Amino acid sequence: MQEGRGLLAVWMDPGQGINEDEFNEWYNKEHVPERLGIQGVLSANRFSSLQGIPRYIALYELTSIDVLSSDDYLSVRRAVTPWTRRIGRNLERNLRYEYELLETIGPQSAEPSPYLMLARYNLGGEKLPGSSTESDAAQLSLPGIGRVRHYWTPSGEPKYLSVFEMEDPDVSAKDDWKRLITDGGAIADVEINVAVPIEID
Repeated sequence: MQEGRGLLAVWMDPGQGINEDEFNEWYNKEHVPERLGIQGVLSANRFSSLQGIPRYIALYELTSIDVLSSDDYLSVRRAVTPWTRRIGRNLERNLRYEYELLETIGPQSAEPSPYLMLARYNLGGEKLPGSSTESDAAQLSLPGIGRVRHYWTPSGEPKYLSVFEMEDPDVSAKDDWKRLITDGGAIADVEINVAVPIEID
Protein backbone atom coordinates (compact mmCIF):
# COMPACT_ATOMS: atom_id res chain seq x y z
CA MET A 1 0.00 0.00 0.00
CA GLN A 2 1.13 3.54 -0.74
CA GLU A 3 2.59 5.30 2.28
CA GLY A 4 0.83 8.56 2.96
CA ARG A 5 2.69 11.82 3.53
CA GLY A 6 -0.13 13.15 5.71
CA LEU A 7 -1.94 11.89 8.79
CA LEU A 8 -5.12 12.90 10.57
CA ALA A 9 -5.00 11.64 14.17
CA VAL A 10 -7.95 11.91 16.53
CA TRP A 11 -8.08 11.06 20.26
CA MET A 12 -11.52 10.97 21.88
CA ASP A 13 -13.67 9.64 24.69
CA PRO A 14 -17.47 9.22 24.58
CA GLY A 15 -19.27 11.25 27.23
CA GLN A 16 -22.14 10.32 29.51
CA GLY A 17 -24.75 11.03 26.83
CA ILE A 18 -23.75 8.04 24.69
CA ASN A 19 -22.74 4.51 25.54
CA GLU A 20 -19.59 2.95 24.13
CA ASP A 21 -21.46 0.40 22.02
CA GLU A 22 -23.27 3.14 20.14
CA PHE A 23 -20.10 5.23 19.86
CA ASN A 24 -18.22 2.33 18.26
CA GLU A 25 -21.15 1.46 16.00
CA TRP A 26 -21.31 5.07 14.74
CA TYR A 27 -17.57 5.19 14.16
CA ASN A 28 -17.39 1.88 12.31
CA LYS A 29 -20.64 2.07 10.32
CA GLU A 30 -20.94 5.76 9.49
CA HIS A 31 -17.87 7.83 10.22
CA VAL A 32 -15.09 5.59 8.86
CA PRO A 33 -16.93 4.70 5.61
CA GLU A 34 -17.57 8.42 4.99
CA ARG A 35 -13.87 9.23 5.39
CA LEU A 36 -12.69 6.31 3.26
CA GLY A 37 -14.88 7.61 0.44
CA ILE A 38 -12.86 10.83 0.26
CA GLN A 39 -10.23 11.04 -2.47
CA GLY A 40 -6.76 10.99 -0.90
CA VAL A 41 -7.73 9.09 2.27
CA LEU A 42 -5.63 5.93 1.98
CA SER A 43 -6.64 4.11 5.16
CA ALA A 44 -8.59 4.47 8.39
CA ASN A 45 -7.65 2.54 11.52
CA ARG A 46 -9.02 2.68 15.05
CA PHE A 47 -7.35 1.79 18.34
CA SER A 48 -8.24 1.43 22.00
CA SER A 49 -5.68 2.55 24.59
CA LEU A 50 -4.29 0.12 27.12
CA GLN A 51 -2.26 3.02 28.53
CA GLY A 52 -2.88 6.74 28.24
CA ILE A 53 -5.87 9.01 27.60
CA PRO A 54 -8.12 9.64 25.75
CA ARG A 55 -9.04 5.99 25.29
CA TYR A 56 -10.02 5.90 21.61
CA ILE A 57 -7.70 6.80 18.71
CA ALA A 58 -8.35 7.01 14.98
CA LEU A 59 -5.56 7.35 12.41
CA TYR A 60 -6.35 8.35 8.84
CA GLU A 61 -3.42 8.04 6.44
CA LEU A 62 -3.56 10.63 3.65
CA THR A 63 -1.73 11.15 0.37
CA SER A 64 -0.87 14.57 1.78
CA ILE A 65 -2.14 16.98 4.40
CA ASP A 66 -3.76 18.98 1.57
CA VAL A 67 -6.55 16.36 1.51
CA LEU A 68 -7.96 18.03 4.63
CA SER A 69 -8.56 21.30 2.77
CA SER A 70 -9.91 19.69 -0.42
CA ASP A 71 -13.46 20.30 -1.66
CA ASP A 72 -14.19 16.59 -1.34
CA TYR A 73 -13.21 16.48 2.34
CA LEU A 74 -14.91 19.76 3.25
CA SER A 75 -18.17 18.74 1.56
CA VAL A 76 -18.27 15.57 3.68
CA ARG A 77 -17.56 17.54 6.86
CA ARG A 78 -20.41 19.94 6.05
CA ALA A 79 -22.92 17.13 5.40
CA VAL A 80 -23.42 16.34 9.08
CA THR A 81 -25.98 13.62 9.79
CA PRO A 82 -28.20 13.74 12.89
CA TRP A 83 -26.28 10.75 14.29
CA THR A 84 -22.92 12.45 13.81
CA ARG A 85 -24.26 15.66 15.37
CA ARG A 86 -25.52 13.79 18.45
CA ILE A 87 -22.27 11.88 18.90
CA GLY A 88 -20.22 15.05 18.50
CA ARG A 89 -22.22 16.88 21.16
CA ASN A 90 -21.65 14.08 23.64
CA LEU A 91 -17.90 13.59 23.34
CA GLU A 92 -15.99 14.13 26.56
CA ARG A 93 -12.65 14.69 24.82
CA ASN A 94 -11.98 15.27 21.14
CA LEU A 95 -8.36 16.03 20.21
CA ARG A 96 -7.69 16.42 16.48
CA TYR A 97 -4.24 16.85 14.93
CA GLU A 98 -3.12 17.18 11.31
CA TYR A 99 0.38 15.84 10.71
CA GLU A 100 2.98 15.76 7.97
CA LEU A 101 5.34 12.79 7.74
CA LEU A 102 8.97 13.60 8.53
CA GLU A 103 10.48 10.15 8.13
CA THR A 104 9.87 6.43 8.28
CA ILE A 105 12.34 4.05 9.91
CA GLY A 106 12.13 0.38 9.01
CA PRO A 107 9.90 -1.53 6.57
CA GLN A 108 6.16 -1.94 6.80
CA SER A 109 5.31 -5.44 8.00
CA ALA A 110 3.08 -7.74 5.95
CA GLU A 111 0.64 -8.08 8.86
CA PRO A 112 -0.68 -5.24 11.07
CA SER A 113 1.20 -4.87 14.34
CA PRO A 114 -0.72 -6.09 17.41
CA TYR A 115 0.16 -2.90 19.32
CA LEU A 116 0.92 0.74 18.59
CA MET A 117 2.70 3.20 20.83
CA LEU A 118 1.98 6.85 20.08
CA ALA A 119 4.20 9.49 21.66
CA ARG A 120 3.23 13.18 21.46
CA TYR A 121 5.89 15.65 22.57
CA ASN A 122 7.72 18.92 22.12
CA LEU A 123 11.42 19.33 21.46
CA GLY A 124 13.82 21.25 23.67
CA GLY A 125 16.18 21.69 20.72
CA GLU A 126 16.26 21.30 16.96
CA LYS A 127 17.13 17.60 16.79
CA LEU A 128 14.40 15.11 15.98
CA PRO A 129 14.73 11.60 17.39
CA GLY A 130 15.56 9.17 14.64
CA SER A 131 17.25 11.85 12.52
CA SER A 132 20.60 10.06 12.57
CA THR A 133 21.62 6.58 11.43
CA GLU A 134 22.80 5.80 14.97
CA SER A 135 19.45 6.74 16.47
CA ASP A 136 17.56 4.83 13.78
CA ALA A 137 19.50 1.66 14.57
CA ALA A 138 18.96 2.17 18.31
CA GLN A 139 15.18 2.43 17.90
CA LEU A 140 14.87 -0.67 15.72
CA SER A 141 17.22 -2.68 17.95
CA LEU A 142 14.86 -2.43 20.92
CA PRO A 143 13.05 -5.76 21.48
CA GLY A 144 9.47 -5.60 20.25
CA ILE A 145 9.84 -2.49 18.04
CA GLY A 146 9.06 -2.62 14.31
CA ARG A 147 8.48 0.31 11.95
CA VAL A 148 8.68 3.84 13.40
CA ARG A 149 7.17 6.95 11.83
CA HIS A 150 7.87 10.53 12.90
CA TYR A 151 5.39 13.36 12.20
CA TRP A 152 5.03 17.05 12.98
CA THR A 153 1.99 19.32 12.97
CA PRO A 154 2.07 22.78 11.36
CA SER A 155 -0.36 24.02 14.04
CA GLY A 156 -1.04 23.14 17.65
CA GLU A 157 0.96 21.39 20.35
CA PRO A 158 2.49 18.98 21.19
CA LYS A 159 4.32 19.57 17.91
CA TYR A 160 5.57 16.05 17.22
CA LEU A 161 4.11 12.57 17.03
CA SER A 162 6.07 9.32 16.82
CA VAL A 163 4.20 6.11 16.00
CA PHE A 164 5.92 2.86 17.01
CA GLU A 165 4.65 -0.48 15.68
CA MET A 166 5.23 -3.06 18.41
CA GLU A 167 5.06 -6.73 19.26
CA ASP A 168 5.56 -6.03 22.98
CA PRO A 169 3.09 -3.70 24.75
CA ASP A 170 5.50 -3.14 27.65
CA VAL A 171 8.23 -1.45 25.60
CA SER A 172 7.34 2.03 26.89
CA ALA A 173 8.04 0.95 30.49
CA LYS A 174 11.58 -0.19 29.76
CA ASP A 175 14.55 1.98 30.69
CA ASP A 176 16.24 1.59 27.29
CA TRP A 177 13.20 3.03 25.53
CA LYS A 178 12.81 5.85 28.06
CA ARG A 179 16.43 6.92 27.50
CA LEU A 180 15.94 6.83 23.75
CA ILE A 181 12.67 8.75 23.57
CA THR A 182 13.82 11.49 25.95
CA ASP A 183 17.04 11.76 23.90
CA GLY A 184 19.18 13.16 26.68
CA GLY A 185 16.61 15.79 27.69
CA ALA A 186 15.89 17.07 24.15
CA ILE A 187 12.27 15.88 24.39
CA ALA A 188 9.88 17.23 27.00
CA ASP A 189 6.41 16.38 28.27
CA VAL A 190 5.93 13.09 26.45
CA GLU A 191 2.28 11.92 26.29
CA ILE A 192 2.04 8.18 25.64
CA ASN A 193 -0.73 5.93 24.38
CA VAL A 194 -0.15 2.19 24.05
CA ALA A 195 -3.05 0.86 22.00
CA VAL A 196 -4.53 -2.20 20.32
CA PRO A 197 -6.43 -2.20 17.01
CA ILE A 198 -10.22 -2.13 16.92
CA GLU A 199 -11.66 -4.25 14.14
CA ILE A 200 -13.80 -2.28 11.70
CA ASP A 201 -16.54 -4.43 10.16
